[in-house]
This record gives sequence, C-alpha cells and structure tokens, in this order.
Amino acid sequence: YSKEGDIVKVGSTLVDISTGESSKAAPAVAAPVKAAPAPLTATATAALIPFKLADIGEGIAEVEVLKWFVKEGDKINAFDKVCEVQSDKATVEITSRFGGVVARVYSVEGDVVKVGSTLIDIRTEGAAVAPATPTKAAAAAPSSSSSVFVA
Repeated sequence: YSKEGDIVKVGSTLVDISTGESSKAAPAVAAPVKAAPAPLTATATAALIPFKLADIGEGIAEVEVLKWFVKEGDKINAFDKVCEVQSDKATVEITSRFGGVVARVYSVEGDVVKVGSTLIDIRTEGAAVAPATPTKAAAAAPSSSSSVFVA
C-alpha cells in the first residue's frame, strides 16, 4: 500500500493481515529492511501543518469559537493556547501540539466550526514536525479549564 518515506493519511490501510488458514503456501519472506532513516534535524525543511479541531467529547459535532489566543504571524510553542471554544456541553481551551508560526487562521470569534475542520495552519520550524507529548507533570497539573490536544 505504501513504501518507506510515504506520507499516509490517518485511517489508511497500511497492511492486510490474513488470520485464516489456507492451503496455499506462505509467501516468501521479504529481504531484511534497511536501517531507518536518520531522525529529522534542524536543517530539515519547514512544513505547513493544518491544525484541525479534533473530537473534544462524545457526540459533539461542532463548537463555537469564543476567543482566539493567536493571530497570523504569531510564534507559538507546543501546549500554547490556540483558542477557546464552546459546545453544548462544555467550554474548552484548545492547545497546540506543534511549535511554529501561525500561517493562517480560518475563522473568527463567533463562528461555528465543525469537528475535523482546520482551525489554523502552523508553519513548523525545521524538525518540529512531530507532535509533542505531554509530560506526566503537565498531565497531572490542576487547571481551572479543560485543555484538549488536537491534531
């Protein structure tokens, strides 16, 4: 379905695995895989990442943008607040999973945004294309409002 280095969309089939018994002979074993490519470095090219509104709760299909904490041209870090949204169930602060520069904001305060819609584009700085993962301390820290990490 894809080869090493391909960019694959979430939900795409990567491999088919048959678990049923068959009278056919098993296919020949492939040659050993070469070593993984070196990790990205600071000299890697920048990428434009669409930052989409993820599913923030069971049954929530859309939210209203209450407040933007960023504007086009702002430099942001992973875990910085991007916007505050409200559904019929909760008010939530959306935080960034990526560091970079806000290249485009797709809506204004008061807009209703559907889950899966792009909120902003983030131009990453070199190797900062992998999503950040929260530390145990950050995950355990108390907060007066909810934060959601979206892709």
